Amino acid sequence: MAVEDHKLKVQSALRPLKEKLESLRQIRASNDRKKQHIKTQVQYSEQQIKNSFRSFTSFWTMRRKRGSQP
Repeated sequence: MAVEDHKLKVQSALRPLKEKLESLRQIRASNDRKKQHIKTQVQYSEQQIKNSFRSFTSFWTMRRKRGSQP
């Protein structure tokens, strides 16, 4: 009986820890998804900035060429 009582006490003590572990796993998974989303947004924004810079550079190059022609 003492072993069974001890086992029940250990299981009772472990229950909140298991719940906390599951909660932490869910938080981690959520954070991983957020991290991936932010990374994707950064890559998209970086590409948009590069494209805008290319357009701007192209515009000024053409304008400069036109300005130097009679």
